[in-house]
Amino acid sequence: MTFEVVNQGSRPALGVSVSLDPGGKFVPANGQSGATLPDLPVGGGFTVSLGVVSAMDTPEGPASIPITLTYHDFEGQSYTSNATLSVNVRAVAEASQVTLVRYMTEPNPVIPGEAAKVTVLIMNTGNDTALQVLLRVAGENSVLLAGPQGDTFPLGDLAPGASSSLELPLIVRANADPGPQSQPVTLSYLSDGERHETTSSMTINVAEVIEPEPLLLLESYDFGADALKPGDRFILSLTLKNVGDAAANDLLVTFGSVESDDGGSDSTGGSSRGGSTSTTPSSTFAPLGAGGTVYVGQIEAGGGEVRLEQEFIVNGTVSSGIYGLPVTLRYTLPGGGSAQENLRASVVVIAPPKLQTRLQTPLPDPATVGEPFPVALELLNIGSSSIELREATVETNQGEVIEGASTLLGPLAADGDAMVNAMIMPLEAGPVRVTVTLHYINDLNQPETIVLTYDSEAVEPPPPPEEPPPVEETPMPAGEPEDDNTLGRLLLGFLGLGS
Repeated sequence: MTFEVVNQGSRPALGVSVSLDPGGKFVPANGQSGATLPDLPVGGGFTVSLGVVSAMDTPEGPASIPITLTYHDFEGQSYTSNATLSVNVRAVAEASQVTLVRYMTEPNPVIPGEAAKVTVLIMNTGNDTALQVLLRVAGENSVLLAGPQGDTFPLGDLAPGASSSLELPLIVRANADPGPQSQPVTLSYLSDGERHETTSSMTINVAEVIEPEPLLLLESYDFGADALKPGDRFILSLTLKNVGDAAANDLLVTFGSVESDDGGSDSTGGSSRGGSTSTTPSSTFAPLGAGGTVYVGQIEAGGGEVRLEQEFIVNGTVSSGIYGLPVTLRYTLPGGGSAQENLRASVVVIAPPKLQTRLQTPLPDPATVGEPFPVALELLNIGSSSIELREATVETNQGEVIEGASTLLGPLAADGDAMVNAMIMPLEAGPVRVTVTLHYINDLNQPETIVLTYDSEAVEPPPPPEEPPPVEETPMPAGEPEDDNTLGRLLLGFLGLGS
């Protein structure tokens, strides 16, 4: 209450004090029952404030608050005067109001699966005493679980304006989501003989914990060739490496796609518990000698490796292309769950062109050294797609290609044909090999060759026929006259008339 004290006398008032009279319905607030004022000159005044509390049984309505003023004059004469202050008393309903006013967590952020200490401050902000106050930390999707002292904590009675601090030992839920999470808090107490309950919440900052997990990689693989053909058998050698920080246990390697009953075959990694699985083998590569699933066991963390080999056969009807051979890894996690990783090994398959080749006439056998012979090679595309032919080259190991060493070719349509002609002349006797190389572009736009060889034998040509020896003429005797009638004598001889 605030009032003004005025000196209405003819002398200054010295040592002025004002006090609340005892025994009434009003008592001093905070233990302060009076106040000392400065000296008041004649006609002077001073404003005074006193705090009072009305008794619980003070009737509602106008009421008087008696006060006493004491002072003296400059001669030391003491004076006392009484006054009454009028106030209006209004009845106020009494109620308790218990609230959570402050909290803090240790550690902050809290770690899933570990203990945490939460310090709370509870205050009664009402005007009535709250009896048997209880604090319960629980609720739907609770982040904090009961610790060694449970999840309910008594605070006793709280008077109006009083507060109480508690340390709550709790445990953070192991699968709590990271980040700020809401934690329900319930406060209950007795007031006017009835149990009251208020609900509040705390925001708990949960740390993001990365659990140690295995991470399996297809470190390397090899199938023994740069490219395969339809129908080829090959051995796939692969190396798996665990670069994670936890071991992969009970590892199963399946050469195919594995789908669980929850449809989780396409995820890279992930965990699943229980359920059935179905395996779909590759339609391009069929495993041989085993069922396509290999039990490996454990691969240690931090670089553990395992090397596997599996024999396959390429489907004979596949077209050229780069195919993925699925490699599915299934293993158990350190926490007891299971995980699956889907890897792929890329395999190059090139289907050779369906090109039929035929010599129109066989090579002469034997061939004659120094005599050229023809090579006429017919090319026929018996496939359903064109062949991108580029060039044909002809070589021999025992002679010379005197014609047709190189022939430019073009695309050969389905059912189309082409000719390669050359002339070969053996230079030495012995085996003769004619090599025809067909250059073309395969289905992956890469240069390829088809090498054809034909063998014969070269022999020396036969020697020329021998000529008869020359006939020597008989010389005529010297001194005899030459008979000029030689023809006449011959005729007479034939007729038997001469000698």
